[in-house]
Amino acid sequence: MTTIHTMVDLIRVLDQHPEWRAEMRRLVLSDELLTLPEIVERLGERMEQLTLRVDQLGERMEQLTLRVDQLGERMEQLTLRVDQLGERMEQLTLRVDRIGEHVEALLASHQRMLDDIGGLKGKALEDEYRLRAPSYFGKLLRKGRVVDSNELWDALETALTADELSDAILADVFVRGAVRDRVPAIEVVLVVEVSFVVDRSDVDRARRRCELLRRAGLLAIAVVAGERATDGARLAAEEANVVLVERHEPSHWDLALRDLAA
Repeated sequence: MTTIHTMVDLIRVLDQHPEWRAEMRRLVLSDELLTLPEIVERLGERMEQLTLRVDQLGERMEQLTLRVDQLGERMEQLTLRVDQLGERMEQLTLRVDRIGEHVEALLASHQRMLDDIGGLKGKALEDEYRLRAPSYFGKLLRKGRVVDSNELWDALETALTADELSDAILADVFVRGAVRDRVPAIEVVLVVEVSFVVDRSDVDRARRRCELLRRAGLLAIAVVAGERATDGARLAAEEANVVLVERHEPSHWDLALRDLAA
């Protein structure tokens, strides 16, 4: 039997009997220390798993970064396209504005042309009424004749201001004659405003100038004549006791005579 007196003796015995080392460790070390190698090994395995997951996460981050970069490129391309589209829209808007200006100019030109045509038609119709007044107003007057404003000048000048006189003599046509089927016979002056299309302004103008002649002591009747009349003109003529002649057919003559008598 080997006697152990010193640590050196213990070490030498353990070298000679390796199987005693485990028992020695069990006696010397705590259970926690004995299981430490196993714990370290498991921790190593977990560290390897964690490292693997970190590597996988790194790969995913790289993929995500790549996708973000690709998305950024696409966003830049989209932004460029939007900018290009904006420029095209501005160019289109500019072209539309120019087209609008051209259309407005054409419409204005067309309206001027219509106004000119209307004016020419109105002037031609006015000349026609002046030339054929005895025929057109033959149903209303006996021996109707067109009179020049100079024939009315003396009466108007003594009763009206200069501005009123200037307005009164601007009537398109003056027709003087005796009212048909009226006993005793009375002579009246028709104050005629002629327009191809009669509107309310024609009615108002005829009525105003008729009133000026009446202030000068003349038996005046307001008349508007044309190829057709607006609804507003028809209503205004009836309300104001103004004779309306459409296509040479008169209306409101009786109203106008009653208004004259009043």
